[in-house]
Amino acid sequence: MSKDLQIQDERSAEAVRYERGVSLREVAKSTLLRFLPGSLLSMGGLAAAMNLGASFDILAAAGSVLGFAGLMTLGFGTGLIALRRWLFPDAEITGRRSFLAGALSPLALFIVAVLSSGLNSVQVAVVLVLVGVLMALGMFFAWLSPTPEEMLGAAYRPSTPENVSKLPELSLVTNDSNSRE
Repeated sequence: MSKDLQIQDERSAEAVRYERGVSLREVAKSTLLRFLPGSLLSMGGLAAAMNLGASFDILAAAGSVLGFAGLMTLGFGTGLIALRRWLFPDAEITGRRSFLAGALSPLALFIVAVLSSGLNSVQVAVVLVLVGVLMALGMFFAWLSPTPEEMLGAAYRPSTPENVSKLPELSLVTNDSNSRE
């Protein structure tokens, strides 16, 4: 599968079919090298900001940050694996979108935690994984939409100068109150 953008060759008369799908290597790179660092940075900063005035156990705070970020990373990777067959290569899952999803994941976790209070530890783990899956879906849903070829199938006709109708000329209508007599 070619990673290049779909560029038409000068000798070719018809457009190149736009292929879907991203590799497992890209999913792993996106998950481990983009989402996880973003999540760790924002969760670590949030944990430090919340506990500045109080004395706290640094080891326990670091362990909870790593655990929470790890479970959300597992969910993000699972979401990308589920979506990878339908994503377009120009979604650039190994770029800044995955880092941004990781950086915003504590906000999503906070919202879910407020809405679902009183959970036991297994339910919290499931919620963390679901937050990661939702972050993957939320960040890359725009690259799941069908192309015109996929929507219309055999009825699709590419736009060419011959089959595009000429736009009618527009006349400007003005409402000039000074021209009334």
